[in-house]
Amino acid sequence: GFGEACPSTDNHNCLHGKCGQFADNDYRCCSSTYLPVGYVTRYCDGLGTGNKCYFDGQCSSGWCYGGTCRAKAKVGQFCQDGTDSYCEGSLDCALYGANDYRCCYSSHS
Repeated sequence: GFGEACPSTDNHNCLHGKCGQFADNDYRCCSSTYLPVGYVTRYCDGLGTGNKCYFDGQCSSGWCYGGTCRAKAKVGQFCQDGTDSYCEGSLDCALYGANDYRCCYSSHS
């Protein structure tokens, strides 16, 4: 089933699914996989909040932070490195203080 450990790239051990990486070298059963550019093994994608991850593209929210899929941030919440796509809707990820990025309605450069 989903999230169960599987030998690397062996889809036969996953009932109705595929074997891919959640985090680096952590192979698990998942519903779909993709091959990141420059990589030779597949990673699970469409992962929900709280699942282990290695790339942003694995998470349904589009945000992998600290090895875990995070939900999109709301107004005033932490976001990473000024990347707007980590915030809900049309919110901007802007510098709030020294190395402190947060989602807001607008930003000034």
